[in-house]
Formats: sequence, structure tokens, C-alpha cells
Amino acid sequence: MRRLAPLLLCSACYTYTPVTTPGPAPGARVSAGLTQDGAGEMLPLLGPDVAEVSGQVVAVTPDTLRLSLLSVNSQRGIFTSWRGEEVPLPRARLSYMTERRLSPGGTALLGIGLTGGLYLLYRLLGGPGMFGASGGGGGHGGG
Repeated sequence: MRRLAPLLLCSACYTYTPVTTPGPAPGARVSAGLTQDGAGEMLPLLGPDVAEVSGQVVAVTPDTLRLSLLSVNSQRGIFTSWRGEEVPLPRARLSYMTERRLSPGGTALLGIGLTGGLYLLYRLLGGPGMFGASGGGGGHGGG
């Protein structure tokens, strides 16, 4: 059971919350919506009809947000994965920006559920104490 502890530590729930001024710190994971003008301006870099981009913040200036892109969503709902290509996004062309943050409540519930489920599985598969205390004997003495 102790071997499963690292697995439980890796499981977490996240939520996206609106970014407050002055903006996300480098390394933060964000999603940002593009305005109609922004989608047109970013067409050569991102492709047609882009509605939203997601990625990790590389640098922030008052006018530009540089992202290492993880995905792009089109206005038609087409999702495209990216491999961390860096793209400068003009902040004036963003309709919204949200930051991915750890959700303590959701993570706690997930951890409790996983721990309980793994413990139940462990016991069902014959973990110690399943059928009472193990003791000596039970076989024939053969005399």
C-alpha cells in the first residue's frame, strides 16, 4: 500500500480562474480567448478561425504575453495539440485569460476516493487480515 503513495500525490484536480492584474507569472498554465481581430492578426502563426489558445507562460510584458503553446481550439470546436512552440500574443487582442490553479477541495476528494478504492481492492485481492488473524496449524498432525 505504501508503494501507491506517490501515485496518490500525483493525482490532483485543477480549475481555471480569471487572471488578475498584472497578469500570470512565467511558468503559469493559462487559457486565453482571442478577439475577432486577434484571430485575424494571429492567422499566420496559429491558423484559421482560432478562438482559444492554451499553454505555459514564458514571458509577460505590459503589451504581450508569450506562450509555449499546448493546444489551440478553433471557433468550430476543432482541437489541435501543439508541441510547445512559442507564440507572442498581443494582450489587446485577448478577450479573456484564465489561469490553471490547484483545487484543494477537489484534490482532497479525489485523494480520499482513490485511497478508499485502492484499499478496498487490496483487501478484496487478499491483503493481510482478510479472513481473520492468521495463526498456526490447521493441517493434519500425521502421527
